[in-house]
Amino acid sequence: MSAVVLGVEWAVGGVPDPGLRRFRVACERAGAEVANVEQHVLPKLVPVLERATGQQFDARGAGPDAGSWAPLSISYAKWKAAHYPGKPLLERTGALREGLTQSGSANARRDIGSNELTFGTRSVPYASAHQTGTERMPARPLFDFGPDFEKALELALTEGVREAVRAGSDGLLDFEGSTFEGLPVLTGRRGGRYVIGSNQRRVYLRQTRSGEVVQRRYGDAP
Repeated sequence: MSAVVLGVEWAVGGVPDPGLRRFRVACERAGAEVANVEQHVLPKLVPVLERATGQQFDARGAGPDAGSWAPLSISYAKWKAAHYPGKPLLERTGALREGLTQSGSANARRDIGSNELTFGTRSVPYASAHQTGTERMPARPLFDFGPDFEKALELALTEGVREAVRAGSDGLLDFEGSTFEGLPVLTGRRGGRYVIGSNQRRVYLRQTRSGEVVQRRYGDAP
């Protein structure tokens, strides 16, 4: 038995950005109790990311770190108005927004591996420059999300792990989404709640009248 931790970490241009947030969700597995993480968990993150990025475009930047995007310079704004009238910030051709909000777009990159999701764009070389800024251009980050995004991502991760546990155990186990002393709590077919202790044994839990969850006993089956 072993603990599996699924992490999501932003990286811009292949380099992790310390200003971007990490999200983690854990689940326990014994043998094949967790099935096909890439099938059940990672795809659920894509629509969450697309919605959040689309909201950034609509709001012209509304993240907790960078706030509203900087306006265009006066000279470039005049040129853009003449050549691309009515086009908002970062949407001169639409390729960037399309690549980050529409999975079916030729500009979208959605690569899912065994334990990794790469979310980004194809053939849009300036995408990272907008995220981080350059010497001549201010940053207008697309990945700058607040508490609502964090909550949505955590819910998607939890639901994906739940599906993976159910599939891997033929429906005999469930991941309820809560933790005990940092360990994920699973429920067995008889309703038992347990975690996996440091000695790799199942530790059953009980709840006192006051609502406190305490260690109950060791066992081999729910």
